[in-house]
Amino acid sequence: MPVSLFLKNPQAEKSPIYIRLIFRNAKFRHTTEISIDTKMWNPKTQSIREQRGTTSYKALNARLKAMREACELLESELMASPVIPTSEEFWKRFYLKLDGTARTAV
Repeated sequence: MPVSLFLKNPQAEKSPIYIRLIFRNAKFRHTTEISIDTKMWNPKTQSIREQRGTTSYKALNARLKAMREACELLESELMASPVIPTSEEFWKRFYLKLDGTARTAV
């Protein structure tokens, strides 16, 4: 299953964006640490809609794209391994791919 981005609380006025990957029946879900006005979310493209008078959405969409790509790269690497990592290990490896930090999931 591909990587997906979604709002945690789509009915709320503002919601955090989450990233999810289902790999061999293991679900890896985590916050992107980005929250937006829910009206600005496009569920079809899984991105933030363009906002007049601001370019911040471009930087946020670039960050979401980088997160998706890091998750997809990690998924490709895991295909060669018979072992499914723990959630903590998965997200630790994710952040190493994303920005080279060894932090754990928030």
